[in-house]
Amino acid sequence: GEPRDAERLWLDKNENTDPVQTALVRNVVASLNPATLHCYPEPEPLYRKLSEHTGLNAENLLLSAGSDGAIRAAFEAYIEPGDTVVYTSPTFAMYAVYGKIYGADCRALAYRPSNNGPVLLATDVVDAISDAQPKMVCLPNPDSPTGTTFDGLEMRAIIEAAARCGALMLVDEAYYPFHKETVLPWVKDYDHLIVTRSTGKAWGLAGVRIGYAAASSDIARNLHKVRA
Repeated sequence: GEPRDAERLWLDKNENTDPVQTALVRNVVASLNPATLHCYPEPEPLYRKLSEHTGLNAENLLLSAGSDGAIRAAFEAYIEPGDTVVYTSPTFAMYAVYGKIYGADCRALAYRPSNNGPVLLATDVVDAISDAQPKMVCLPNPDSPTGTTFDGLEMRAIIEAAARCGALMLVDEAYYPFHKETVLPWVKDYDHLIVTRSTGKAWGLAGVRIGYAAASSDIARNLHKVRA
């Protein structure tokens, strides 16, 4: 197709328009050693920094091509044809796409309409998990495009509902820290929990295509086996 007009502001690819953050990114990029562009990268320093940032061991982390890459790795590592996957509707479109790619039985939990917009309660999610007995549950917090959020008590109820039926619980925190509540430290407590994050939203680095997953060391090891 025809290339887009670079002089226009399109606002559909996570464009960063904040002048202070843009200046910060520009300075960081300008400080890079040009040799960085001429060889395959060495990820260990970034894993070390990410470990310090998250408070987790490097063995609990997976770098990926955006949070999307971490989500796909979870599907590839754990979902086989016929496995049930539960996710909300509407939500991040790639859950349904990866569900089809890996032959999952996809169960979309629909938001209810109301005068105040789409509504989905934590009890709805818990009930859907109990009914479907899925292999994996996918839940962005906040959800997109609805902006729905679940607090810590609600997230714990949902995560523990997934544990009771032996499901993998994938919590997508792509919008952290716009929404400051996080369950990422909980990967130390729940061995079925995967938390994915992105640098393309709050950090304004969509073009870098870096995200990551945090999980127990056993899950992280399986995700590494299928990493791109």
